[in-house]
Amino acid sequence: MKKVYIIIIVVVIMIALLILTNPNLEDFNEYRAEEEERLGITPPETPKIIIEHINFYIFSTYTPFVEVIDENGVTHLGIMGKFYKVSDGQFDYPWWLEPFN
Repeated sequence: MKKVYIIIIVVVIMIALLILTNPNLEDFNEYRAEEEERLGITPPETPKIIIEHINFYIFSTYTPFVEVIDENGVTHLGIMGKFYKVSDGQFDYPWWLEPFN
């Protein structure tokens, strides 16, 4: 029984840690700016880019959407304060995010 309590406590601590370190939209914008600077990319001023943010509490997804040409950019997964690219960029909306839109 003691092992069960220890496992429950560890799981609760891990979930709390994931929730507390879940990055927000501000963090993603900082990450994007750093990546654009590192790669030497200057984003065009003309098209309006909207960042779609879906919060799952223990992680989040971020997908830039270019409103003028109706295209989605590379989807990133934000977890524990870091961002991971989960797509190579696409011209349609990620199918696995459709239910949450």
